[in-house]
Amino acid sequence: MQNKVWLEKNKIKHIYPYLSTDISCDIVVIGGGISGAITSYILANEGHDVVVLDKNIIGYKNTANCSGCITDFTDELYVQINKDELKFKIIKDLKSKATDTLKQILSKVKGMCNNSNYLILDTRLFRKKYLKNEILLRKSQYEECDFLPNEEVFNVNNIVEIQKGAYNLNPYLFTQNILDYLSRNFNVRVFENTDVKFIEATLENVNIYTQNNFRITAKNVIITTPIETIDFVTENPNIELVKRYSLVCNNAFKENLYAKVLSDNPFYIRNDKEKVIISGYDTKCTAKMNSKKYAQNINQENKEKFENILLKIFPKYNITQSDIYSSNILKTKDGLPIISELSYFPNVYVNLGSGGNGIMQSIVGANMLKDVVRGYYPKEMSLFDLKRN
Repeated sequence: MQNKVWLEKNKIKHIYPYLSTDISCDIVVIGGGISGAITSYILANEGHDVVVLDKNIIGYKNTANCSGCITDFTDELYVQINKDELKFKIIKDLKSKATDTLKQILSKVKGMCNNSNYLILDTRLFRKKYLKNEILLRKSQYEECDFLPNEEVFNVNNIVEIQKGAYNLNPYLFTQNILDYLSRNFNVRVFENTDVKFIEATLENVNIYTQNNFRITAKNVIITTPIETIDFVTENPNIELVKRYSLVCNNAFKENLYAKVLSDNPFYIRNDKEKVIISGYDTKCTAKMNSKKYAQNINQENKEKFENILLKIFPKYNITQSDIYSSNILKTKDGLPIISELSYFPNVYVNLGSGGNGIMQSIVGANMLKDVVRGYYPKEMSLFDLKRN
């Protein structure tokens, strides 16, 4: 079993039972990672009876291997989206609402979170004018950002600093703490090691059958994990499941740092008091990845690539230890999430982030879906529909 980035010093905090009887509820959330936990929080606060299911251990799969950074909802699409004024306004409002929701969650749940500046490190030549456009656009939205003078610590062409543009947390502990808070204070039941084998959906209700043939009857189902929806979402050629690789190294600097590195293959770097995490090199998932030898080879190749990148960008950095990790994520052509009802499955929805913005995007999705389960379908959901072009 692959090691987990966030479980090296944080062992399993809570053990939840597996489902062992037939039950009913208002809403089932499938996926006990950080997106499922956030979705459950928002729905439970609306007064719904929520059941959370995970076929593994809560927070143990992709969540335990992600960078744990919450950043811009739009990120690298900021300038591109602005070309469509209506879409930009909608997404700006959704982003603002999601940030307020995150702050509310952090006020109630121990997140071990710090709000840090967000750097854009550009390794490319002759791209400064594009960054100027992004800075002007962000300033028009009252974001504090500007170019920084190049420092000896960074070997890049341009540096942009966005004030308080990122939230850094331990995603595994945050997930565990959210679900612990919900199970103690709300009508939320959590079951792990409970695999969903079959979903039967009608206009009246949804029946979920588990691997042990127990049944959950719910009014609505929300799926927050890409693996459980792969057969549905990959019907759209603009969506693909990829494996994202992350190198974890010894700490580089005393201060917290989160940066997007612009290069031929953009990637992200997070530094905190314990470790550096560099994530990128997304590779489309194929049958070849089931081969242990193939997986080992690609892991080693990416490990070497990441180490070379770190030494190039941070010439004074001394890598004393490093290890490679991977997780599965969805990527969409437009970089926006999938927040949608599934075809032929009434009352079954997906709330799936895209790429490196999955956590913030899952908050956006949950805020919309809390309206959907009340019978109100927000018109802006069409931007995130599974069947969009």
